[in-house]
Amino acid sequence: MGTRTPGLDRNGDIRRSRPREAHDPARSVPEVPASWFLFGTTRELERGPLTRSFFGKELVAFRTASGHYAVLDARCSHMRADLGAGEVQGEHVVCPYHRWAYGIDGRCASIPGVARIPEFASQASYPVAARHGFLFFFPGPEALFPLPFFEDVGPATLVAGRAYHFDAACPWYLIAGNAFDLQHLRPVHQRRLLDEPVIDAPSPFARRIRYTSHVLGLTAADRWVRALAGATVSISITAWAGNWSLVVARFPRLTSYIAVLATPVEPGRCRVSTFVFRERARSALARWTLQPFSLAVRRALTKRFLHEDIARLAGIACDPRSLLPEDAELTSYVEWLAQLPRPANPKTPGDPCRD
Repeated sequence: MGTRTPGLDRNGDIRRSRPREAHDPARSVPEVPASWFLFGTTRELERGPLTRSFFGKELVAFRTASGHYAVLDARCSHMRADLGAGEVQGEHVVCPYHRWAYGIDGRCASIPGVARIPEFASQASYPVAARHGFLFFFPGPEALFPLPFFEDVGPATLVAGRAYHFDAACPWYLIAGNAFDLQHLRPVHQRRLLDEPVIDAPSPFARRIRYTSHVLGLTAADRWVRALAGATVSISITAWAGNWSLVVARFPRLTSYIAVLATPVEPGRCRVSTFVFRERARSALARWTLQPFSLAVRRALTKRFLHEDIARLAGIACDPRSLLPEDAELTSYVEWLAQLPRPANPKTPGDPCRD
């Protein structure tokens, strides 16, 4: 059942009271969440295995001849050669140095000239999920929850546009936390709340906020939004593990689906990947004409909307000593995040993939 915040004042801003917390939950938030991350596009793997660095460790992704995807530790268990410099043969990735072959489970299947494979000949293997042309992985022995997606539609119902990526100079968890910072809606986005926000937890690993707001139309982008979609919008934002934000924006004339993923790079900096979706067109003609154009427009408007935040997020931090009673939703979000399970093998963050 959802928990309701107190009412709105005459300007549509939130009115509430809440005592400040004496402790600092942000100090308990891990450097890397136990969650799903983007490795790259599936198309990149058509050319062979690919190595990238995540959280201080090199990982290799590959696609087998039968179409299965895998993400393993990239350094061969023999002499630490890079498996990403090797090749895929059938169902295995083959080391470029001594031709040790590893399956999608990370186990070594063959070594040239060796009859008995040693017990140490294996690579750590990570859960993977391929969706809409992107490959995701969970940096642990098993995923704590499925790859997040929107609640009211299935993946086959929607089509994704080209993702875009940018750096944000703020802690990774404040990208999703931005959804719970309701005090910034009017000054940054020119939105006025029309009802009381509702916060609930559809999963132990997810926190959701829902509200309706009025698009004031004070900027050129918002005037386009009002003309194309309408002047009101019902928002549902579900934060999964603090690094995923699944946004459903229902306007009178269209519904937008947006997924935002924050990947830690170092303390106070993260890489943000954004995916826009729309309903899959029914006719072949619409799939070739209207669908790409619609995705491009949604992508441009979403990018503009997000960058209004990103420019202001640089250098921010969440300190309970400076938060107000009016920041109750944000404080509660950080407290929830600090209590989530930790990664199985936390590592120092490293540079994630780039365009």
